[in-house]
Amino acid sequence: MRAKSTLFICLGLLLTRFACGQEAASALASTPTPSPTPVPDLLIPAQSVMPGETPPPDIPKLDSMPALSQLDAAFHKSSLGKEADENRLRLEARDLKNRVIREPELVAARKTADTAATDAAKRELLRAYYSSLYSRMRSLAASADLRKFIDTEEQAHISSTAQPRVRPIAGLSATPKPRHHKKKDKSQ
Repeated sequence: MRAKSTLFICLGLLLTRFACGQEAASALASTPTPSPTPVPDLLIPAQSVMPGETPPPDIPKLDSMPALSQLDAAFHKSSLGKEADENRLRLEARDLKNRVIREPELVAARKTADTAATDAAKRELLRAYYSSLYSRMRSLAASADLRKFIDTEEQAHISSTAQPRVRPIAGLSATPKPRHHKKKDKSQ
């Protein structure tokens, strides 16, 4: 019984959909279709260049167009300001340093400097490490500005290893400390 009622409901739905579909189709058939609009004539003369002829002067030649790399270089040269340029240089230098610092020779040089027996030996080995690190970065640098930035970074790191108050040569004395004189008490 239940199956029969479900069947009748489905059949009723199908018939109503069919009837609605026929009504919509007859309504569409009775409406007039719009006529196509004519395409306007633009009156532009067609210029065609035959093989062996030279193109008219208003059409640029492909040889005179700059290469894509030249266009990229022109856009990279434009400055966004001093701080933006410094940040860009710092990022490029950091990327180079991250690439170079993992090289086996530099890793071994840093390990040797860290395990030096004395402070003076460690400072000397660190100077050698920084020199080789920054020379490798300089060789991979793409621009003169980046090489200049790397030079200043190298000088800062190498100067941080200097100790001006330590005797550089045996036998010379360190910088003397200033003497403070005690004032005598006048009340006595």
